[in-house]
Amino acid sequence: MSAILGQQFIDGQRSALGRETLRSLDASTGQALPTGFDQLPGVG
Repeated sequence: MSAILGQQFIDGQRSALGRETLRSLDASTGQALPTGFDQLPGVG
């Protein structure tokens, strides 16, 4: 299984330029899951 890196592919290259890290929550506990995802500037 591939690793989850929390990065995007832009123009065929991995990017982690996001300034903010988003985290998913475990619905049963409300605790943040270990993998963060970089949010691209100007998105969201």
